[in-house]
This record gives sequence, C-alpha cells and structure tokens, in this order.
Amino acid sequence: MDTRKKRIGFEHIAGNLNSIREKLTVLNVDAAAIKELTPNANEKNQIRLSRDYDSLNQLFELEIATRNASESRKRKASGERIREAKFKHFYWVKADLTLVAVDSVKAIYYPQYPEVRLSALCTSGREFPNSLSREFVKSDSSRKRLLILGRRPDGACLALVVLDPTPALLQEVRRLPPLGAARATKLLEVEHSVSVGVGVQLAAVMGRWLPGCRLKAVGKTVPFSGTQVCGYTLEHALGIVSNADKSGDLMGIELKTHTKSKVSLMTAEPDFGIYAESFKTFMKKYGSQKTDGEYRLSGGQHKCNRKNSSTGLTLRIVEYRLKSGAKGKEWILGSDGQRKRFEYTRSGEPIVDIDSIEVILEDTSGQVAAGWSLGRLMNNWGAKHNEAVYIPAERRDNDDEVQWAQGFVYEVKFKPKVSWCRKSSARRLLNAISDGVIFLDPGSKFVEGQPARRRSQWRMGNLKKGLSQLYDKVMDIDLSESSFKLALR
Repeated sequence: MDTRKKRIGFEHIAGNLNSIREKLTVLNVDAAAIKELTPNANEKNQIRLSRDYDSLNQLFELEIATRNASESRKRKASGERIREAKFKHFYWVKADLTLVAVDSVKAIYYPQYPEVRLSALCTSGREFPNSLSREFVKSDSSRKRLLILGRRPDGACLALVVLDPTPALLQEVRRLPPLGAARATKLLEVEHSVSVGVGVQLAAVMGRWLPGCRLKAVGKTVPFSGTQVCGYTLEHALGIVSNADKSGDLMGIELKTHTKSKVSLMTAEPDFGIYAESFKTFMKKYGSQKTDGEYRLSGGQHKCNRKNSSTGLTLRIVEYRLKSGAKGKEWILGSDGQRKRFEYTRSGEPIVDIDSIEVILEDTSGQVAAGWSLGRLMNNWGAKHNEAVYIPAERRDNDDEVQWAQGFVYEVKFKPKVSWCRKSSARRLLNAISDGVIFLDPGSKFVEGQPARRRSQWRMGNLKKGLSQLYDKVMDIDLSESSFKLALR
C-alpha cells in the first residue's frame, strides 16, 4: 500500500461567487480584491493589480517606503521614481485552506503608467500556485485564472488562485464594483462575522466600573493613571497587552475610547523638514524656552491654513503637479528649481501618485519646519482604521481605599452606545485635515542631555462631524441590545 502523503496544491475550484464567499468566510476574510489574470501573467513579469496605493491601503496592512530626511527636495520626472510597499502579512492559501506565509511580497508602483504590480510572490522554497509559473503560462496560456486577495480584519492578505473558473463565475466577477480606479480589479464584500465576535466581547465589559490599569506583556495587571487610562483599561478588560502596534486592537478592529467629543486618532512623526533633520534645531527654533533650559512645543490646535498664534506655524496640504516634457511627464518647477507647490484640491478621487501630496508645517518665511509625506501618513492610516469602534467612556476618582493605596487612582466605565465605522481612505483623511476637522496637536519637549519627547498627535475635534467625513459608513450601535449582531453582519 502506498503510504506517501498526497501533495496538496494551491489551485482552487469554484463555480460561482457564493462558493468563493464560503471559503473566504471560513478564512475570516471580510473583503477581497479579485483580478481576472491575463494569459501572460506569472510570478516573473509581475501582476498588474491597481492604479493606486490608496485602494490597496484600505484593505491590507502595507509598509510604504517613505522619504529619508536627507533626500533631495528636487524631483525629476515622474517615470524615474518608483515606490514600493511591502505586505506585512501575506499568505498563499492551499486547496485544503492551510496557509503558507510569504514574507517578501511587494506592491510596486510605476508612476509612468500609472499602475501597481505585485512582485516576489513565492517563498524561498519556491512554494506558490503552479498556475502562476512561467512553465504553466507557456503550456496552458488558454486556461482562465482568477487571483483573489482576501483581507483579514487584521490587514493580512490571504491569496488564492481559482483555476478554470466557469463562464458563470467570470460573469459574476465582471459585474462586481471596481477596486478604486482599477476597472479590471474587482471588490468583493464578505459578511462581517469577525465584527459580531468583537461586538460580543465589547458588550461583556460595558456598564460597570473598572479600576484604571493596563496589562503588561508578562500578563501582569499594573495601575495606570495617565491620560490614556480609558484606552488601557479597555484593553486590559479584553485581555489585550498594551502596546503601540499599528495593527488593529482586537481581531484587526481599531478601538478608540473617548470621554468627550475630541478624540486622538494617531501619532505620526514627520519624515522630512527641520524636525526630521534635527529635532534639537527644530525645538530651539520654534519651541518656547523655559527657565531651566527646557523647550516645549505645544500651542494647541494647528488647523489647516490657519497660523497658530503660539508657535507661528501654519499647517498646510500642498500638491505637486506634472506636465508633459521632452522625456515624458515632469514635475512643474518654480523659479528656485524646486517642485512648485499648489494649494490642495479637495477631491473624492483616489490618489494615484503618493509623491504628489504632502502635509507640512510652514513658518512665516515659507520654510518647512516639519513635513509628512503621504506615504508616512498612509502607514499610520489605512487597514488599521478600515474598521473602527469609537467607545464613549467615563472616568472618576477611585474611592476604594485599598485599591487607591495600590495605585489605582481612577475608575473607568464604558457606555454601550458606540459608533461603529467602516471604510476609510487616505483621501478622506486629507479632506478632513483640509476642512479643519482633523488637526495637529503637538506636545514635544527637549532638554539638552535628556531623552527627547517627540509627540505629533493628530486629533478630531467634533466626533459626529469627523466620523462622517472619515468613513463611508457610520453605524450607531447599542451593544446592550441583542439586535446589534444583525446590524454588524
């Protein structure tokens, strides 16, 4: 008797979209990009997927290459600059639904077309779907293939290849809505079963007073009384170790607690300008000096196109535009030979070239004190915020003498009426900054010889208005009612 194990392949069989949805549901996938592959698509010549990073960044956790502080501010033609983004978590799904990790998959952006292509699709041991090999393409180029990139709520990409899809399945796929600006790549929505599970866990911790604390990596509960006491206490109640991971808090879903309408969204550090080149120079130039040699930069809200009276700095969004030149598309340059800045044009269109937009803090002389490339902002705002829950909280002094003596200064309670939000994008983020709904609220400190405190906090001033601008869908959910499960599916 032959006792050898049968080799499990990577190719999948599907006759309709429902069979694909069923597989993706088992894999905890809540959305997927589907591409009908061209006959010559293989792992060597890269696979064309999208026209922009923004649509991919909404689905998957990508690490977009950002600018070095010393990089020249003068740019040449668009076609000479190629960007890449690495998938933080990419898996091929075998026919038996087991996963094979690939740690080198990249999305490479070619601005001259423009388009984003997938690269480095196989493992070091050459494990990947045979139907993507050059040998297969040469011998079986007439066979149809569907590439499916499923999004898990934590931003991981689970990739499948459906070989020989039926004509009926191909017609269903072609009727799906496009992924961003890419007409050939389609977007498939899947039931949000993970959301229901997160909702159940949140419902279990609502409505009762909890001592303010956080959970350390060793599993130890420690008191916490800082400004993040509500967030850390919620994480502790859910068994989440406190950290600064950019991935979502619970099963890929971001949890945001708030005690008032103003909410902290993210901390994204500048990647160019004086701040990135020399933090010391930045603080001494723009910070307020204290008598003990301490420099602080705060000044409260820095809103777009409004000079802050305390720091003298103005937050701006700037665009750079292209023109046709002798060598193709070229940046429009100013009289100083640098790329010419234009005022940001508010838009609902996907952002094709991430080098065309920057957010800057500008001083009165026009010098860039601090700047954020769009890639830097997208690394902080993307798959993590594609689904987020904004949870109202209360904080009060702890009157339990025993707990107080142990350092538990506050008690925290979470209210069950939450805002459950889905689908954001870099464009939505920029529009909200442009409108002043999101603003920079810095709180940096510098003392010679001591560790610097760098804090570039981005906040939202009006919760209701801000959420409607940041997300495609905002649901008011009452977790104390059992019907919330139906609303989240």
